[in-house]
Amino acid sequence: RAKRAWSTAKRNKIDSTLLDSTLGPAVSHAEDELKRAEEEDPQEHIVQTSSFIPPCNTQATDPSDVYNLTDIITPIEMELLKSPAKTLIKATKQDVTKWRDNESRSEYVLSHVSSLPKGAGANKTASVLVYCDYLIKMFRLPPKQIERFGLTKLKYIPEPLQCKLLERFTEQGPQSSTEWGVVTKRMKDKILSHLFVLTLIIDQFTLDTRVLQRDLKIPSNKVLDIFKALGCSLSVDTSIKREGLTAKSYIAVLKTPLTFDKTPRKGGKRRR
Repeated sequence: RAKRAWSTAKRNKIDSTLLDSTLGPAVSHAEDELKRAEEEDPQEHIVQTSSFIPPCNTQATDPSDVYNLTDIITPIEMELLKSPAKTLIKATKQDVTKWRDNESRSEYVLSHVSSLPKGAGANKTASVLVYCDYLIKMFRLPPKQIERFGLTKLKYIPEPLQCKLLERFTEQGPQSSTEWGVVTKRMKDKILSHLFVLTLIIDQFTLDTRVLQRDLKIPSNKVLDIFKALGCSLSVDTSIKREGLTAKSYIAVLKTPLTFDKTPRKGGKRRR
């Protein structure tokens, strides 16, 4: 217990020092903007529908109001993402080809580079894409590796963001001796739910899940379960048959009013 407390204090100290030296006045500005937004919109209908799902506005009348981006990526984190986002904004076709060849970036992110918006919106969208890339890479790391090394193997993730990701997507068990935390099954689902909300926002709330499923290397039933938990309706992507592919893929749509499918998946009866 003492070791875990020391590790947490150490990580918080590093996090604080790096944030202060990296962001300075930008952090204060971001916090002021967030406080002002909260005062203007009390958000009485925001609820936590599940322990791994982001806060959800169950009475939203528009899909854009269901999930709040700042509940997933804080203003401070958005500031930290601006620098790596510039790499995507300036990327050439040659850069994309190189990243695809060496698999240094997820296919979901690469498929959106050419369609980044122009002007002021480019940095925000690119920042969200970079964060999606980090979540995909974190999800694919073996949990034992995270227990031993944290995210230090993912050197392209800025250290303050590594700390934030570990703080949000790991937990300490009563018998845990790691200073980095443990990525449990619940934390795996939390990574997926936050990632899927971000992809819904990027794709205007209608998403072909095929590329994501391939990036994450997860079965289609897991994709189905998480998107349903987010309040999405899903349909089978019929283009799969036309292309002669066998893997099942879905089109996920977030629409209002929200409906949460609580029907359990079919399976065999339990033996007593």
